[in-house]
Amino acid sequence: MRELQIVSFDIPYPPDYGGVIDVYFKIKYLKEAGVDVILHAFDYKDKKEFDALKGLCKKIYLYKRKRGIKYFFHYLPYTVVTRINKELNENILKHGSPVLFEVLHTTGPLLDNRIRALKTFYRHSNIEHRYYLNLARDEYHVLKKLYYFTEAVKFYFYEKIIRKTCGIFAVNEKDAAYFREKYNLPVHYVPSFHPYNSITSRPGKGRYVLFHGNLSVNENIKSAEWILKHLVPSLPDIKFILAGKNPPESLKKKCNSFSNLELAINPDQEALQKLISDAHVNLVFSFNPEGLKLKMLYSFFAGRFVIFSASLTNEHRRKIITSSGLFPVFMDKPEDIKKLICGTIKEEFTLHHISSRKELLSEWDNQKNIHIFLNNLF
Repeated sequence: MRELQIVSFDIPYPPDYGGVIDVYFKIKYLKEAGVDVILHAFDYKDKKEFDALKGLCKKIYLYKRKRGIKYFFHYLPYTVVTRINKELNENILKHGSPVLFEVLHTTGPLLDNRIRALKTFYRHSNIEHRYYLNLARDEYHVLKKLYYFTEAVKFYFYEKIIRKTCGIFAVNEKDAAYFREKYNLPVHYVPSFHPYNSITSRPGKGRYVLFHGNLSVNENIKSAEWILKHLVPSLPDIKFILAGKNPPESLKKKCNSFSNLELAINPDQEALQKLISDAHVNLVFSFNPEGLKLKMLYSFFAGRFVIFSASLTNEHRRKIITSSGLFPVFMDKPEDIKKLICGTIKEEFTLHHISSRKELLSEWDNQKNIHIFLNNLF
C-alpha cells in the first residue's frame, strides 16, 4: 500500500466550507484508490464528531493551534506561526512517507531541514498575499484591516518557502501559470475535489433565486449586501433566499426589510443541497476572485441556471457556457443582471442544458484528477 501524509489547516469534517471540502473528498478518493492516508490536522474549533474520517485514514494526529497576541508580531504570517508544532514535525519524520501540505498556512514544518529532506508537495488554494490584500480592501474594522494587510505583506515574502517542495498542485489554471512563471518546480493543475461524480441538476422550474455561502465571512457578506441593494428591491415579484453560516445581526436586520426575501441560517449539508437543487437560479457572486469558489462548483453540478461573477472564470470558458444555463456577469452592471434573472426565471431548465454542461464540467472529474495526484506524488 502507498502511504501519504496530509497536513491540514483544520479537521476536514464536516466538509461544510471551501477548503475542508477539497481536503475531505481528496482523502476519500485517495482511500478508494488504495492509498493509506496519515492525517495531521489542527483542531482549533473544538470539533467533536469526525468519525467519518477515521474510516478513511490509517492514522489521525490532532494538534492544538497556538493563540495569543504575541504571534501577531512574529515575522511569519500569523496563520503559519500559530501552526508550527514540534510534535507535528516529529510525527511526520516518524512515518517518513511523502507529505502534502494543504495551503500555505501548514507549511511551517518546511523550516525544519529534516522535513525538507522528505518528498513534500504544496496544495495551493489561494495566492495568499493577493487574497489577504483583497480581504484588507473589503474590511471596515480598522484593526482587522491592519491584520489582513500585514498578513498579506508577510505572505508575500514567506511564499518562497514552497521552493523547498517537490511540486505544486494548483487549484486553478490562472494560479498554476503564476507558479510556473515564478518557481522552477513541477506545477500541476488539479481543481478542488467535491462530492459530485455526475451532474444532479433537475429539469423543470424552481421556485426562487438563491445565494449561499459562509455569511460570517466579509467576502460573502459584501456579496449578500450587494444583492440586497441592487436586486431584491428591484424585483419584488421574485423570491430570493440567502443561505449560510452565522450571518451577522446587521445582515439579518437588512434581510427583515424585504417581503420577497428569506434568510436560511446555518443549513446543514442536506438542507443546503436541497436549497441548491430546488432553486431556479443560483447566484455565485464574489468581489474576491482568488482561488476556486466551491459554491460555484456545487451550483454547476446540482443547480439549474447559474449566474456568477465573470471574474471567477476565464475568458475562453465564458464564450461556451451559456448553452449550459451558466451565465457570467459583470457586477458593475446590475441592470443587465436583473434582465437576465427576469429572463431565466420564465425559462424551463431542460435536458439540453444538462447535456451541454457535461462536457464543460469534465475538467472537475474527481477520478481523473485523483490520478493526476497519484501519478505525481509517488
